[in-house]
Amino acid sequence: MTSKTHEAGGVAGLMIGMLYLGIPKISAITIIVALVANLVGSLMPDIDQNQNRLWDMIPGGNTIGKVAKKVFWGHRSLSHSIIGTMLVYFGLKWLLPKLFNHDFIDTNIILISAMIGFVSHLCLDFLTQEGLPLFFPLKWKFGFPPFKKLRIRTGRFVENWVVFPILLVISVGLIIYLAVSKYFV
Repeated sequence: MTSKTHEAGGVAGLMIGMLYLGIPKISAITIIVALVANLVGSLMPDIDQNQNRLWDMIPGGNTIGKVAKKVFWGHRSLSHSIIGTMLVYFGLKWLLPKLFNHDFIDTNIILISAMIGFVSHLCLDFLTQEGLPLFFPLKWKFGFPPFKKLRIRTGRFVENWVVFPILLVISVGLIIYLAVSKYFV
């Protein structure tokens, strides 16, 4: 999937999570940081690619991306596996309280937001022809549907004209619903 689809999927996942779990009383700054963390989380599994949008945001990012590709053993390897997901979770759980002041920002909300973005990325890539190496370092790749020919091809018609618009409608619709229901329900 392309970065725009992953971002839309991350936001849709976050909005569904908020609808399901309820919206806690949190500060405006926590909401902003949570949304940014969700967007970063939705792109984080592709940190092993030098074309990742995250690398475009920092000077020398493409060079760092090339190094990361070697460190992560290529694209769709460690960062797209169960082990990689656990490493990201525990890494963020350790790092976030050191980055943010607890008096202003709820780091648990930030962690959940980032992980919703991360997992939504994996769920979307699970639908692609390339699949996911869930049990990395084993080379087996999994996807849905089980037949590779029935899966989505990245950047093609189904992604651009079906998946992305559906995720966009879900994201925007739930944002509007959650904003309106806060005041009228």
